Amino acid sequence: MFKSSSISKFGGSNICHCPKSNNLLVIIRWRSDYPPGHRNRKRRKAAFKRYSYSDTNAFTCLQSDSIWKPVRPSDISGNKQLLDYEKLPKLRDSLEKVLYEPLVLHTLRDERTGAYNYDKTLEVVNTITPETSSSSLNFIPPQKDEILWNMANQKNLKYISSTSSMTAVLSQLHFLLSNCRALNVTNYLESKDVLLPSSKNFKSAQIPASIIVSKLKKTVNHKVFTVKSIDSDPYFNREMILSALGHTLEEFLTRGGNQSSDYDPNERHYHYSIVDDFLIRSQLDCYNPLLPNNGVFDLKTRAVGAIRYDLPFVERNLNYTGYEINKLHGQFESMNREFKDMIKGPLLKYSLQARMGAMDGIFVAYHNINRIFGFQYLPLEYLDHILHSASDYKFRTSLKDKENITKSVFGINEHVLNHEYKEREISTLLADAEFKLSMQIFKKILVFIENKYAANHFKWEKLKIMMKIDVSKAKEPKLDVICLPMEAGSSNKYLSPLVRDNDSKNITAMLDRVKAEHDQFLKLHLKKAIGLVINVKNIFGRHSSSPNYSELFNTNSTVDLDFDDKSYLNHKMNKDFYENSNRWMHPNFLDPEDVQTWKVNGNIIEMTESKIKTSYSDMIKEKLSFIEKENNEDFSRTLDKDYENDQLKTRIIDYIKNEKSLENIFNRSTMHKKQNNDDFRLTFRAYGKKGAIRYQERQNRQNQHNQQKRKNEDNFKFVNHFLIKERGI
Repeated sequence: MFKSSSISKFGGSNICHCPKSNNLLVIIRWRSDYPPGHRNRKRRKAAFKRYSYSDTNAFTCLQSDSIWKPVRPSDISGNKQLLDYEKLPKLRDSLEKVLYEPLVLHTLRDERTGAYNYDKTLEVVNTITPETSSSSLNFIPPQKDEILWNMANQKNLKYISSTSSMTAVLSQLHFLLSNCRALNVTNYLESKDVLLPSSKNFKSAQIPASIIVSKLKKTVNHKVFTVKSIDSDPYFNREMILSALGHTLEEFLTRGGNQSSDYDPNERHYHYSIVDDFLIRSQLDCYNPLLPNNGVFDLKTRAVGAIRYDLPFVERNLNYTGYEINKLHGQFESMNREFKDMIKGPLLKYSLQARMGAMDGIFVAYHNINRIFGFQYLPLEYLDHILHSASDYKFRTSLKDKENITKSVFGINEHVLNHEYKEREISTLLADAEFKLSMQIFKKILVFIENKYAANHFKWEKLKIMMKIDVSKAKEPKLDVICLPMEAGSSNKYLSPLVRDNDSKNITAMLDRVKAEHDQFLKLHLKKAIGLVINVKNIFGRHSSSPNYSELFNTNSTVDLDFDDKSYLNHKMNKDFYENSNRWMHPNFLDPEDVQTWKVNGNIIEMTESKIKTSYSDMIKEKLSFIEKENNEDFSRTLDKDYENDQLKTRIIDYIKNEKSLENIFNRSTMHKKQNNDDFRLTFRAYGKKGAIRYQERQNRQNQHNQQKRKNEDNFKFVNHFLIKERGI
């Protein structure tokens, strides 16, 4: 019934075409797609029903189909304003040298001598709170940006968004396309600062993405123009104080810089780019004419670990911690510690924002809310190398085989000059290609959802879409997508004020109510909910323009070798090193030209109602778990009482009890691991207290020095006055 010649491999499954019914039959390959134990008849039948799909749900993404270009508001008729980069803010004069030493960690103050490497006034930051800063942010959501509206109308685009709204989705698609590629930190961190597993992202970098898609209508020249706005869902944002401080520090770091005469500190500057049917807005923070790639770069502020890991405690402590950075290396109080955490956390988000904004890189200021400790500049090509160059041993084996051949045939000198592996160039090209393919996949997801609702004659005004990479059930990751309609007039609430303004005793109960509300919301809208599973298969190989050695050792070449040797060398030099690329864990390339061959085959599978409920509940639970861990009632109480001397006896008794209960090595290692995790924030708080004492002692010494200096000046004035009066000098 099924033609054997029509069987093809697709995304870990076999697809057979039936000529009579014109249907597709999906044969699941259990060994690659499912863990052991899923082989009984009921489970096979259920899985076949759940994962069967029609040919209309399959898709292919090609880089050549992608449109990615900058666009200016001046393209709109009647608006001739061009972006003048000289009007952008510039760093303070003393900070510009950080830009010319990329990757170097620059400390503001030398701890040993007390001398300042940069302007002393940069150290202390004005106190900031969400209430006093929220009015100064002046962030314009994409749906309220008139320029975005007009440009989308002029260019006939379907979606408008901003970089901050897109990064969460693009991060999930990065994990999907790269198969959760590890981080390449070999050349960026000292080995003593790299704690295993050093090459993995933090779990917080892979939390579910949540966005709001709103349908907006506007009448232009008596015609109704419809555009969809994509905004980030702020409900689960737990770093309001850090976001507010980041906006304030942008002005703080540029105050007093070499600004142009018509510079306006209150004016916002944006870069606009068209990516397929999307119009994306990027805010431009800073400019330096000596930097390549138009000289624009992003300003980022990075809070120390004592704040990031213990934000509720810092908020309850009036946004204060004494934790400081006073050395370059070390597990605590070091610049490299903060840099390592940034690599494993928000670095992917930073790189995506810089890429969408056509920026040269990011300027990072490390702080503890009240004080700044150091600076660092990271060009985009460095970020690309960290995020997109890691590979598995199977690819490295193919690369080593190729390099051994070129070294043996051409010699070391010729190999280094013309045939050496161009890892950094490839990583940048790979990052650009991944961005294009990610945007195409995201567009196909949105179009599928819109078509699904249109086929069911359901009119929506606002959608909540959540995405999460799933690596638990397959050799290759899958992307789970949940879409729920929302009320047209519903506003985006913030969970952060609810958590911040509640006592720790009420937070757990409040989070339980939040989860119950989401479960009830899903129950009411389950019939209208759409759940999707996205599978992808990366396809790539050698490009026709890649180095070709066929003419060098063919039978007609002038090389002084016999026929058999020429034939052997011709075979070796033109070997297909991509023949086993389907076994590589990640998309990797041997030559820069080969990146052009990368395409993606994928399919969209619809979830059952039970799967939708499970996936949505898991996503909400995962998002709330980060807040719940930070505000655990028992743990918070333990941390607060740790500073009290009357708890000394209790802690000693608990220690003795735990040691006596450790009867074997397994229990001992498990208990010690648990204790280390619980003590992590305790350690940060202890260092915070130590830093506060150290800072106060330093201030006291400085005050004593100033008093002695004034006393000496007064004595000198008295003696000078006496000599003038008595001796007439």
